[in-house]
Amino acid sequence: MLGLAFGIVLVSLQLLSSISTCRPIATNYIYHHYNVNNHTSTRTDIKVNNHDTSGRAASYNGDIINNHTNDVSTTLDDDGHSNQQPPPAGHHMQRHYVAPIVPALFAFGDSTVDAGNNNHLTTISRSDFSPYGRDLPDKRPSGRFCNGKLVIDYVAEKLGLQPRMVAYLDTKSDIRTRLGCPNMPLHLEVSFGSASSGFLDSTATHFNALSLRKQVDHFKEYRQRLVEEIGEEDVMEILENAIFIISTGTNDYVNNYFVNPYLRSKYSLAQFQTLILGLCAQLIKDIHGLGARRVGVVSLPPIGCLPAIRTIYRKGNGHGCVEHLNNYTMRFNQELQRNVFPLLQENLSELHVAYMDSNSALLDIVNNPPKYGIKQAHKACCGSGKLEVGIFCNKLSLGTCKDARQYAFWDSFHPTDHTNEILATKLLEQVWKVFNLDHPYVYYYKNPTTNVHHKEENVAIIIHMEQWRCRVFLLGGLLYIIHLIKQFFPKIVELGF
Repeated sequence: MLGLAFGIVLVSLQLLSSISTCRPIATNYIYHHYNVNNHTSTRTDIKVNNHDTSGRAASYNGDIINNHTNDVSTTLDDDGHSNQQPPPAGHHMQRHYVAPIVPALFAFGDSTVDAGNNNHLTTISRSDFSPYGRDLPDKRPSGRFCNGKLVIDYVAEKLGLQPRMVAYLDTKSDIRTRLGCPNMPLHLEVSFGSASSGFLDSTATHFNALSLRKQVDHFKEYRQRLVEEIGEEDVMEILENAIFIISTGTNDYVNNYFVNPYLRSKYSLAQFQTLILGLCAQLIKDIHGLGARRVGVVSLPPIGCLPAIRTIYRKGNGHGCVEHLNNYTMRFNQELQRNVFPLLQENLSELHVAYMDSNSALLDIVNNPPKYGIKQAHKACCGSGKLEVGIFCNKLSLGTCKDARQYAFWDSFHPTDHTNEILATKLLEQVWKVFNLDHPYVYYYKNPTTNVHHKEENVAIIIHMEQWRCRVFLLGGLLYIIHLIKQFFPKIVELGF
């Protein structure tokens, strides 16, 4: 009897909590894309296993949507075409919320996209301690090599997705996953990246990081979990319209080739470049085979301008950068655009590859800091600003700046949150046309009962009705629980419980 009473209380609490955040009852929801074309439309968010990826629906009716935060605004002209454009770099316009422009965002690479995966590894390449993360809203280090958010986080936000990427290993370590709960929601903004990794497996091995090969394996695991939730057809729908970002390569040079006598004896610099470009092409082929159709590859940065490199070489041009290293990265980036991308797009069906030029963007910030409200672009914020990175950038580091927005770099290798936001805007401007982001997607609603995809103008009404049906159902259940309590409570008292 006591167990029954306890069970009734637990169910009642669950019902009460469910009423306020009620979702439609059935589990497998998906919205299929529909290009806006010559009419007013209603756009809703992808839901996977009752997980709302942005929490609300948005209507495109010719007016700017302004009920939440996002840097990208969308309107439709009289013909129903979107005139959606990103804001200029460094411009802090009034933010507007839009429903996701793409259904999902996935990232592979190094510390530039590691949202916390290395927190789960035995490695010195981690940043899950203060002062990393000090300028995040919760002031807690997340494993990002930054005082705040990464470029990929801002890209997700500007695309209308969740404003912070999720580290894949965070989802694997979730207690619900360990208990084997079948209805755990899957995120659609996932980073598989690992700090200190590179295109070469050996680059990651030196620091016990996740190689790109392992990152792809993790994506395969994630993809299979998604298939089990919503089916192969709908998974392909998501992946074909998602954006995949690859951001890596710096560590292959800085932490491997330049300091590894064996590699330098085996490969000339030109041969090593060819090797890395070949591994980049293979990675794109691998994820294309798993469903990727929109792939953005971030260029190598101006390595010679990183504070640590400038300190080590103790020389530079008028801007304090090591010019010959910047020339290496420039040649690599040119070869990537001229030879690798065209060949891939010719041989892989429906593939769209975008070059994301962080090199020129970061160089402009370093050479013209006042243009972006930055005062210091040669030294980093953390510690002395010359060599501190990772475990050497900690709460005991002397000299850490108070206002990171005045600095281009947070530690001796990684940009500040402020710089990352600028870079995200610049990179999105570059890929807008390549990925056809001028035309937002509308997602059809699959009725879980009839398995019919409803027209977009009826979606909001259907969802509204389903949510109210859910609430009525839960209220009815709660009233029944109250009725049971009234019946059993006197008997419980009589039995002395």
